[in-house]
Amino acid sequence: MSRAGPTAAARSSPIQAIWADGDTVFGIGREGALLREAIGLTRIESVPGKHLVADEQADLLAERIAAFAHRPSNAGSPPRTGR
Repeated sequence: MSRAGPTAAARSSPIQAIWADGDTVFGIGREGALLREAIGLTRIESVPGKHLVADEQADLLAERIAAFAHRPSNAGSPPRTGR
């Protein structure tokens, strides 16, 4: 277990990380790598954008999240509720 808690492989819910490739506050190369290591992700998806990627790329994020949610490998995982 890492400082962040169980790794991605040990969690019962699927994890998707999407990062803005041009984020100058939290860079994918540094902070993204720390996140990937802390929770055991094999990859982080990047999208064009800067720090406010949810505002800058809302439609693209929605497409990526929907595609992730509908992957057969995620079908058996219950949705997260609450916090």
